[in-house]
Amino acid sequence: MQREAAEPGSGATTVDDTELVDVGDPMCSWWWAVAPVLDEVLERYRAPVRTVVGGLCTGPAVQPMGPAARVSLGRYWRQVAERTGQRFTTASLERGDWVHDMEPS
Repeated sequence: MQREAAEPGSGATTVDDTELVDVGDPMCSWWWAVAPVLDEVLERYRAPVRTVVGGLCTGPAVQPMGPAARVSLGRYWRQVAERTGQRFTTASLERGDWVHDMEPS
């Protein structure tokens, strides 16, 4: 059930008995890229959010990335940035010991 927001004319609504579940991986560039859209949804509907974090890059098999993998990932991040307008930094990829491991996140 929707009810009018506290601020008439703002275009925002609140949604009763609804929870938004945000499922993502902190190391996923698309999860970061969608942040502005999620912010807009939250502002408009004012529903509570529960974040569920998962990831593909975890565990003892995760190792520092080699130079070719870092170049490839950096290229991918730049493509996501170009398509979405979301800014990314590739500074971490310049470190030779950087591990693409979501577990610490």
